[in-house]
Amino acid sequence: MLPKVHVKTTWTIFKSLYDRLVSVSMANDDAVPEFSWEHGHNGGKDFDGRFRWILRIDGPELSHITDERESKTDPVFNFLLELLPPAEREKVMAFVFVDDRKRTLLGRLMARRCAALASGQSFHDVELARTKGKKPFTKTPPAYKDRMPNFNFNVSHEGSFVGLASEPFAVCGIDIAAPSQFRPGGRRAKSGYAVSSEGIAEFFRDLQDSFGVSEWTTIHSFDTDELKMAAFRRFWSCKEAFVKARGDGIVFPLHHCIFKLQQVDEGADRVLDFKDGRSTEFTPEVYDVTVKIKPGETNQQATRPAKALRMQKIATIKRQRAEAEKARKELDSASAVSSSEYPVDSPIDEQFSDAEPSLSTSSKWRLRVQRIDKEGHYVTVARGPVCDIVDANGEFTATLTRKEFTDSEWKTILDEPHPPFEVLTIADLVPQPLRSKFLSLVPS
Repeated sequence: MLPKVHVKTTWTIFKSLYDRLVSVSMANDDAVPEFSWEHGHNGGKDFDGRFRWILRIDGPELSHITDERESKTDPVFNFLLELLPPAEREKVMAFVFVDDRKRTLLGRLMARRCAALASGQSFHDVELARTKGKKPFTKTPPAYKDRMPNFNFNVSHEGSFVGLASEPFAVCGIDIAAPSQFRPGGRRAKSGYAVSSEGIAEFFRDLQDSFGVSEWTTIHSFDTDELKMAAFRRFWSCKEAFVKARGDGIVFPLHHCIFKLQQVDEGADRVLDFKDGRSTEFTPEVYDVTVKIKPGETNQQATRPAKALRMQKIATIKRQRAEAEKARKELDSASAVSSSEYPVDSPIDEQFSDAEPSLSTSSKWRLRVQRIDKEGHYVTVARGPVCDIVDANGEFTATLTRKEFTDSEWKTILDEPHPPFEVLTIADLVPQPLRSKFLSLVPS
């Protein structure tokens, strides 16, 4: 890793070069767009504060980099890395595996692009920060604060994808669940699950305390291991997006939020499966989601010491696992587990279980899940009220200027049509004045 003084000097030189490039471009007839990225509906006076972006980490710009050693010397990777401030570069290079470096790099560039487009500032002038729970936010206000008083965004990167969602009024969270993310049997699978049914059953038992009865019932209503794992990823993505929208971090007890998915008909809509540059269409799965939350699960929880919360969670997990193990030992066979604990004849679009009476359905939250490729990646976007934010230091909350809504106003916000995801390329993350230079470095 380069010495800090050298990295900071490089950042100063790069910033000066960028400013000169912008000045030259603006002097030409074909001046760069207002915000240094071509934006169309994704910035400027018509921007409504709702970005939905997705890109693949294995795009042609970075697909030639296959190990961590190459990422240290590759001119394309390092060009992108130089776009970030020194502290963010160090965080990218702290990862051991090359795909983790790619995901983190692209996620941070995507966040900077989002803040720059929304604010009208150049990408190196926006100020990004994180809450105590690691929720990213921008301290640079949007250019049109009157129509997006609570502008905020969230980023997710997992498997082959990096995604971003932003909202003008609701707090938002996004999560991508990848087939390779979950490793039943203890080994990472690049695609699919080359594991036994017993390995998946053990995997589910290890996570039993994180899901509700109705969620497990839905998961086990499917006939094949592949479909069960797909259902598991949908629920897991919902939980992660919900927690990321709130900003809890790792302390939120996942069994305190229970989700119900309702598959919806998107008509002729299609999502491109653009792996390796192919444009193969497929009909996606799309789900609208409602959530039941334990009463009192508000931002007041953030005032409790994180260590105490973790200890309480560990104790609860140990107790629940002991009770589950005792119950399993009383069963005669594995088939009894399937028939009694996880009914297989339950409909997919089931109602919430009566066994979850301590949770209440929230009308303040709305989520959407969709499948984004043939490999089985799912992306979920969660939207909820400002009053549910967990922000121990108050810095993120201070950037939000409208915190009160009538029930009618909030329903109107949640009923807004879901914007489609825009497929970006890695080159789209590079400001236009520098893009031709970047593309000249990409191997043909």
